Amino acid sequence: ETKQLANRNQFLSVLDLSTSTCTDASSLIHKRAWTMKRALLDADLSCLHNLERLSVRGCGNLQWLRLPTSLVALDASGCTRLSKISFAVVGNHHLTIPTRTEETSFARARMQTANLSGCRSLKPYDIMARDKSTSASSPTGSWDVLRSMCDVEELDLTSLNSYPAKAIASTVFRALSSLTSLSLRYVATDGMLHQLATTTAAIEGHLRWIDLSFSLQVTDPSVEVLVQGAIALERLNLRGCAAISAECYNSVPIELQARQIDKQRNPKQQQQQPQSSGNSLALASNHSLIGHA
Repeated sequence: ETKQLANRNQFLSVLDLSTSTCTDASSLIHKRAWTMKRALLDADLSCLHNLERLSVRGCGNLQWLRLPTSLVALDASGCTRLSKISFAVVGNHHLTIPTRTEETSFARARMQTANLSGCRSLKPYDIMARDKSTSASSPTGSWDVLRSMCDVEELDLTSLNSYPAKAIASTVFRALSSLTSLSLRYVATDGMLHQLATTTAAIEGHLRWIDLSFSLQVTDPSVEVLVQGAIALERLNLRGCAAISAECYNSVPIELQARQIDKQRNPKQQQQQPQSSGNSLALASNHSLIGHA
């Protein structure tokens, strides 16, 4: 049914397949829609070349999702069995395609916001070789969604338990240049924080909000590196990080608050490396990047 939907609506720009939209159980149409969404296993929407916003929130049985490269916003929160998300590549539509030997290159998509909270089964998707039937100027294949989101601004990776931490740190973070908000609840590690601190987003002052709450493998030194590396950081949630000391937990908010005061007093120095200033409160609020988890 998703193939028929895609073929009939190739000019669709917004598509909501989330189970939460089926509120009227008494309606036969809504019952059928709810049943279809709950039974959805694979969704190939790659032919919807005008699709910009997609929600599959709560589709608990969904296992595979193939996206068009035009997509700007994705909400796949609560898709606990979703193991594979990829961009379909035909020609050079919105993507810069690396060759097999360019290990440090990335396919580049238009994605700006992505909520993958609760996608516990999501794993890296191997890059497919170029189709032998096509020319070098018109490659086809599928590209891992996380490796392709070079320009993403809001990213929620809460409980991404099956996606290797090293892959996130070495492959995903190094591609980020415009990131402003990031959630790594339950999954953050010291390695991730060290890599995150060296991203273009952190160094150039784009990254402002990070949630590391309930991440058991985060320690004081890596938090210090992140705070000093992300020069525009405004909020850092460390709630429930058992390996963090009370001193670090209390000092980070004071440091960030002092940094904001300095910026207000000296707006011309906003891009300069801030100096450490002391101890303070902890941010304990939850933040949802796209909707509610």
